[in-house]
Amino acid sequence: MAKKSIKIKNKRFTIHEVPQPSEAVDDLIALGFRKPYRDSIALTHFLGQKIILQEDLKGKEKDSTIFHELLHVTLPKMSEKDVLEIERTLFPVLYSYGLRFKK
Repeated sequence: MAKKSIKIKNKRFTIHEVPQPSEAVDDLIALGFRKPYRDSIALTHFLGQKIILQEDLKGKEKDSTIFHELLHVTLPKMSEKDVLEIERTLFPVLYSYGLRFKK
């Protein structure tokens, strides 16, 4: 089975679907990074070049979440609040024009 991944900014990020994203980054916590919020449905693991998604996301919600995490990859210094604003503004437009991520 081929790994799901996306190449952006000359780096390949693999996409991992897990039951609880906040529990999938023990290596980062061991390095001193703060533990992600328990209710996070996705996160970007920059050191491991991974996008970690909650496994039960489907359809438009999953595409929107991947888009959100890609914003973090391309704009790493932008605040969560600003990334959310871009996602809420831009994703519906791109989705209406056919943006979809392969299953």
